[in-house]
Amino acid sequence: MSGVEIARLCKTFGGDVPAIDELSLAIEPGEMLVLLGPSGCGKTTLLRCLSGLERPDSGEISIADQRVFGDRVEVPTHRRDLGMVFQNYALWPHMSVVENVEFPLRYRGRLPREERRRRAHEALSLVECEHLGDRLPSQISGGQQQRVALARALVGEPSLILFDEPLSNLDYRLRVQLRQQIRELHRSLGFTGVYVTHDQTEAMQLGSRVVVLERGRVAQVGTPEQLFRSPKSPYVADFLGIDNRVALERKREGWLANGLPAQVADGHGLPEGRYDLFLRASDISIGTPAAMAGYGVTLAATLHDKVFAGEVTEWILQLGDTRIRAVSGHHDVAALVGERVVVGFELKSAVVFRSEASTPY
Repeated sequence: MSGVEIARLCKTFGGDVPAIDELSLAIEPGEMLVLLGPSGCGKTTLLRCLSGLERPDSGEISIADQRVFGDRVEVPTHRRDLGMVFQNYALWPHMSVVENVEFPLRYRGRLPREERRRRAHEALSLVECEHLGDRLPSQISGGQQQRVALARALVGEPSLILFDEPLSNLDYRLRVQLRQQIRELHRSLGFTGVYVTHDQTEAMQLGSRVVVLERGRVAQVGTPEQLFRSPKSPYVADFLGIDNRVALERKREGWLANGLPAQVADGHGLPEGRYDLFLRASDISIGTPAAMAGYGVTLAATLHDKVFAGEVTEWILQLGDTRIRAVSGHHDVAALVGERVVVGFELKSAVVFRSEASTPY
């Protein structure tokens, strides 16, 4: 079991805007830390710095109590005791599946051939691909290739496994299957991992903790539950998929939502001022005035679109100059596109920020 320490790490690719900006993180032994954020936030650069494929400008990195960068130390990639799972599989095309998995052990040169082959077959068994051992990578599917790449990362029991958006090239069904398989393998084997993704669902399901990155800095770090329930900024809330944003204003004479009159039964102690509310689609309901009468906040909107999505219906609502989205498991709302409806939600279900400061209220 091993952990990772990152201290004051910096990396700039020309210009004045750093890709990694004085970033510090501690990764506990056996933890799966997920780096989450949009393109350009620094997550892949940080992963490459950990692997040794990118040289930081300054700072320190330690893996399993060994300094691999900093204070005139720079350990090359092949000596950092890493496993890597790439987006594009990165299997040797001329080697069989079992030879690909065996390769890290052969490279180290510490084990006899029979032991290397036995361990390779055990690793393939973990990912349910033992029957593919004699095939070439070109003879198996993309999902199977990624399982083989995962087996190769696991076979040497490395101090740290790095995952660079490994599921992004797969279709939805395979992503769901492999996501669950990685989760179960991490739970059973207890390896230390760093996983890069831009998919918040993937981050929530795989991470022991999730780090949301913004312009090379840590915007927020916590368990999936902590981030989901208490995002600390509009940036984090928006990236976690809480994408309904309502501008709420309390004046002496009443309430406005996106500049339109709103009825608020309980203001939850909010003083006069402007607020940004972030609401999940599942926390918003629509219907007639009578049906919405029991909600803490009600306001009128126009039904812009209605999308049948199988188990749920999505309602796209025009609220002033903004569109918001509601999701319901009931398909019996009688409103037609273009008609006026009443929107209802509870203020306590919203993530509330002061507009001027963008900090949680």
